[in-house]
Amino acid sequence: MECQTGYQPFYSKNNCKADFESCCKAAKQKNPNIKRDVCIVVNSSQIKAADPTLTIEPISIRWGCVKQGTKVLMADDKECPIEKIHLHDVVKNGEGLPKKVCGIYKGFEEAFVTVKMEQGDSLQMTASHPVMTEEGWKRASQLCAADKFCTYPSGSGNIKELYLEEEETEVYNLELEGKGTSFVTNGMITGTLETQNNSALYKRGQELSAKARQLQDEIKDFMASISERA
Repeated sequence: MECQTGYQPFYSKNNCKADFESCCKAAKQKNPNIKRDVCIVVNSSQIKAADPTLTIEPISIRWGCVKQGTKVLMADDKECPIEKIHLHDVVKNGEGLPKKVCGIYKGFEEAFVTVKMEQGDSLQMTASHPVMTEEGWKRASQLCAADKFCTYPSGSGNIKELYLEEEETEVYNLELEGKGTSFVTNGMITGTLETQNNSALYKRGQELSAKARQLQDEIKDFMASISERA
């Protein structure tokens, strides 16, 4: 295994996480200027596969987080800024059930999708962050002004404003026990890391209602009649 410059190789069959943390700690002791705990494996010559043609499947990496300062609903019904949440804290999911935090993911972003609701709530998140609407899960980049955002404890809300905003700041997402899929942020139901990486949850396209299809046909007929007159 080859590590990034400044890191030492570690091998383990049972505890990769511990080895990774030891790798990062050793690197920082050697070079205090290292700011990020990043270890990149470019090959693994120590492991030999029985089948020499064995290949590693493509890895899908998605960054979907909410902006620091976003308030998360805890199990005791109090709210806590997401950057102050710790491992083993207990939050409420979108169904109001307590879920223990088993992973916290932190990143850095320069642009956000900002959603402001008619009832006054607002949320800033990355374009790939999952949100729950009346039609199901959508990424923030898939939202439109007509979507109804699912809120907690019940019901849904209308979007008043939806726009992109540039700002450099930290972002966070959570992983919950039992592959929890949702938690409540600023009163709105959004997705965890599990939801973020499960592409099967997202609709590829929205089926038009019968009324919408009728209107679409009428517009086509109208445009065709204009072309004939011209």
